[in-house]
Amino acid sequence: MSQQLTSCAVVTSRTNSTPERADLPSPRTLWSVRGQKPMLRLWCKLHDKLVKGAATWQQPTGGSGLALLGDSITESWRGTEFGRRVPRAAGVPRVLRETLGTRWPAPLVLGIAGDQTQHLLWRLQHGEAVAPWTQAPGMLSVLLIGTNNLGAGQRPAEAAAGVLAVASWLLRHTAGRVLVLATLPRADAWRLRQLCPAACRREGTAEALGRGKVRTRCVCDAARRPRRSFMPAVLRLNGLVRPGVAALGHRAAFADCGDEFVAPPGSLKAGVRRELMPDACVARPLEPRAGCSSKANAHRL
Repeated sequence: MSQQLTSCAVVTSRTNSTPERADLPSPRTLWSVRGQKPMLRLWCKLHDKLVKGAATWQQPTGGSGLALLGDSITESWRGTEFGRRVPRAAGVPRVLRETLGTRWPAPLVLGIAGDQTQHLLWRLQHGEAVAPWTQAPGMLSVLLIGTNNLGAGQRPAEAAAGVLAVASWLLRHTAGRVLVLATLPRADAWRLRQLCPAACRREGTAEALGRGKVRTRCVCDAARRPRRSFMPAVLRLNGLVRPGVAALGHRAAFADCGDEFVAPPGSLKAGVRRELMPDACVARPLEPRAGCSSKANAHRL
């Protein structure tokens, strides 16, 4: 076992179920894995693998480099979910090579399924942000993170603060540019029921015991019922992040690729295009995702 993995395992073993802040670095804790302790070990194992990959990454000769940072949508570029091969991600590395890889050969992929902004911030500060990629002036870091903050019950303003904290950290500690992608649409309204359990509806409290007997924030409507859609929160989050990124300076830009995933009016599957998001939350690596590269070109990145 490497020293990095040992350090991560020690940190996570000392955690409790106290809610994490989106804008402060934190490893996965019992709160963010909903009491599933084996997940902490898996998270540390994958983090250790990403640390090693980042340390050995080499910038393509005569070209610029690309780093993809985020959660499960980003990790799928590696063909894995939580470090394990899964059918959902089959063929994704090939799509990466045939799309973004044609402009940016050998992109560095630093994503872990389920991560929130505070987890990515912690990972960067604990070994994943290292030379040579952090010192390459032609490097483009593409950030897609935040949807899992909403899924954990955090408010859009909290999630936006986390996204901007990661972007700001990257600008301070890397020599390249940062492209922040908008949080994608999601139509997995069934997950909102987990954020408004019976105790929330019955007692009207701010918090209640949720999955894994971990205290979770009650996210209910005014009538103490589960909210019907994540989309108001997604739109609010993106509306806060866009001007925040603009204020970060010329090395940062914002792009919204979400329109490609929205189902057309009158479709049988309302919300999102299920051929692109089968589970209504995690995007498949089809052409609209690769289309974000054209938006990067539009921003001259």
